[in-house]
Amino acid sequence: MRDNRRRRTQSSRVDFMTRVEERNVMKRSIFFSLLYLCLLHGAFFPTPSPAGSGPRVVIEKSRIDFGEVNQWDLLVHTFTVTNEGDDTLRIERVSPD
Repeated sequence: MRDNRRRRTQSSRVDFMTRVEERNVMKRSIFFSLLYLCLLHGAFFPTPSPAGSGPRVVIEKSRIDFGEVNQWDLLVHTFTVTNEGDDTLRIERVSPD
């Protein structure tokens, strides 16, 4: 009789622990799913800054097609860059890509 009680209490403890673990796993998965959705929302729908705040770069033509050129031909083009924002525009790096 005592053995049956012990088995039942051990069994119920195991069942309880399994339910608690299942609940914790479920809470974690819900938490990380919501966190993931929040991060995705922030990545695809960024908060717009108020109009006119900060620097705003405007380039007349951002790409120039020189057509066919020889390997050692010197190619020159002047890009017109203007700042239409209300703060100082700093150009820190330019790349010929």
